[in-house]
Amino acid sequence: MMKKAVLTLMVLILAYPCLAKYSGGSGDPNDPYQIANVADLLTLAADTNDYNKCFIMTADIDLDPNLPGRKIFTTAVIAYDTNNSNWPFDGKDFTGVFDGASHKITNLTINTNGAGNDFLGLFGSVCVGQIRDLQLINVRITAGDNSYYAYCIGGLSGGNQGSISNCYATVTILGVTNPYAFGGLVGYNLGNISNSCSIGSINCGYNSDYLGGLVGINRGNIENSCSTGNINGGNYSDYVGVLVGYNWGGTINNCFSTGNTTGGNVAGFLGGLVGGNDGNINNSFSNSDVTGGNDARGLGGLVGLNSGYISGNISNSYSIGNVTGGDYSFNIGGLLGENMSGGNIFNCYFLATSGPDNGYGEPLTDGEMKQSSNFISWDFVDETANGYEDIWRLCNEGMEYPKLAW
Repeated sequence: MMKKAVLTLMVLILAYPCLAKYSGGSGDPNDPYQIANVADLLTLAADTNDYNKCFIMTADIDLDPNLPGRKIFTTAVIAYDTNNSNWPFDGKDFTGVFDGASHKITNLTINTNGAGNDFLGLFGSVCVGQIRDLQLINVRITAGDNSYYAYCIGGLSGGNQGSISNCYATVTILGVTNPYAFGGLVGYNLGNISNSCSIGSINCGYNSDYLGGLVGINRGNIENSCSTGNINGGNYSDYVGVLVGYNWGGTINNCFSTGNTTGGNVAGFLGGLVGGNDGNINNSFSNSDVTGGNDARGLGGLVGLNSGYISGNISNSYSIGNVTGGDYSFNIGGLLGENMSGGNIFNCYFLATSGPDNGYGEPLTDGEMKQSSNFISWDFVDETANGYEDIWRLCNEGMEYPKLAW
């Protein structure tokens, strides 16, 4: 009898690892659950009780829908919205910690098939939680239809009220019509985003609102981050920018964009960095072309519309991309397209040949844009002291435009 009991105990001990929920860990901060494969990731996705736990990736994960055990998703993978007919988010937010540990998740594909699902991305909604050190490669999302707004779409997260840091995404996002708050990294941000970047394209159709290469709508804080790619809105699109579509009382510090912003006919407020700003933009630059269709308004190399209803401050920033509009377009500027309600602009510059001088910002020649002495009150690194704590650097005077020290 004793021998039988001992053998039973040994079998249970040996079988325990096979019964573990993930590839290791307990979900505590000092012993996070280990995400090592697709099965682990899908286990997390399915168990909302674990959305407040801690996770760490221990290997790269490929979600290519052509591989066994994978699929094309119709909702966010984790923390998905449960009622698309209701606004805002109806599912359970992710409130835990997801540490990518510099690993990659590749080939995530989401297609709503015209159903208009909201809050799409790897995460649907992050609230209080943290996502860090994660690379998303080749994310493809298709959302929206002819009769329904698709809200809050991002490669990493549809909505964020937590903290996102050191994250990177390459994305292709397609919005058929009526897209609202589409971003390469986050659709709607009320939290903090730092040291993060998105690369790729967002292509949307008729009546596109709030499209940004990094964030669609920002009501939080973004710093030391960037976006590069092509952000395209269709006819009657509003608030389109290569970094952020609309900065609504938020803060953007030490950020840059490269790529292109386009809007169709009767488009409004297109910017190389930000489509519309009613917040604060500091120490940022854009090397993005801005193109509007016929009857477009508010086109700017850095910002399309700057509004002072909440704050509307732009300081120590510049743009060098070309700004053009179609027939009967108006309020076009090399730096800023339109300023209203007491918006303020301090120590900002634009390349004189990039767009019209409408009185917002100071135009500089190409040669002047490459001399640090022309940027009044800017904090440049002292190259002789090898300092990196400052904001701007210009290593080769007369040969390059200023860059951010980070």
